[in-house]
Amino acid sequence: MAGIDHRIAIAAQRHRRRLLYVTNASQIFSARRRQLPCAALVVLLLLLGGVEMNPGPSAGSSIRLGLLNARSVVHKAAALHDMIHDNNLDIAVITETWIPADAPDAVKLDVALPGYVVCHEVRHTQRRGGGIAVICRETFKMSTVFNFSSDEFESLALNIATKSNSLTVVCVYRLPGTITAAVHDAFCDLFDQLLLTKKRYIICGDFNAPGSSCGRLDPQIDDLLSRYNLVQHVQQATHTAGNVLDLVISADDTNRALVTNMIVQQTNMSTDNLDIVADRPLTVAFSYQDVKKIDVAAFREELTQSELFSSTDAMDADTYADSMDREFCRLMDKFAPLWRKMKRRGKNDCRWLS
Repeated sequence: MAGIDHRIAIAAQRHRRRLLYVTNASQIFSARRRQLPCAALVVLLLLLGGVEMNPGPSAGSSIRLGLLNARSVVHKAAALHDMIHDNNLDIAVITETWIPADAPDAVKLDVALPGYVVCHEVRHTQRRGGGIAVICRETFKMSTVFNFSSDEFESLALNIATKSNSLTVVCVYRLPGTITAAVHDAFCDLFDQLLLTKKRYIICGDFNAPGSSCGRLDPQIDDLLSRYNLVQHVQQATHTAGNVLDLVISADDTNRALVTNMIVQQTNMSTDNLDIVADRPLTVAFSYQDVKKIDVAAFREELTQSELFSSTDAMDADTYADSMDREFCRLMDKFAPLWRKMKRRGKNDCRWLS
């Protein structure tokens, strides 16, 4: 009788459970008769065991960048606008614009569709061809980083700032030809100057540096990228001959710029998604009192009416010093209250100090 009562107690205890594990049935869990609403939720959470716990918000903002070898943008503004719109580009880097230096602003600005701005670097010689440009959304702030002059290739270095971050975009166009020592040294100078800026950067353009076989780069360019720890992201042919001439290069640092979802179309257009991790700015807290706004006349009047001027004979030196400190603190708190604020730490702060 005691054994039967024990089994009945165990069965009743199991019946009170929200979920019952059944080993010899098709169901893994069986709910009790009076099923609570959260029981189904628990089952769904158990079935979705591969879901990441609290993934949190995204750490970076996505920028859509495209590279196009236009071979003259004159009379091609409509097609260029459609391409930027269809690919939903935030930044479009154009090589071989073929816009002369004396072209009117109507021709130069026509390449930017409404809602975008453009910056040109035209060829200043009488030779036809060349010219590069960068088009970006007008909500971005675009400014020149540095002026790099070289006889080996054309370049345009711009800093493009979003609401949360900034990126240095360098557009390069080099005429077809052998990679000489002068070309090698010019690229070294460009990479060195980018390193000195200490900013995120991406280098893209028409390098015209194919290797001995299709899909390969010139060995000197490969060695240069390896020395500077850079990554070239275009892996498909960008020329009808099967060569990779248009390159997209970034630093080998996933915390600075991640290039994913590479698309190379028949129109010689390479588009990338740049997931740029937004670095949270360093801030410091500080307190201050705005002494410039003190009413000097009122301060002087209240100071003369304090105990410092009324009962000085009954005080010794230490008591008078304590009273002075107390009265001055009271008056400063009254006429120049303490303010506490946060500010960004500048990049030129004395970081070597502890």
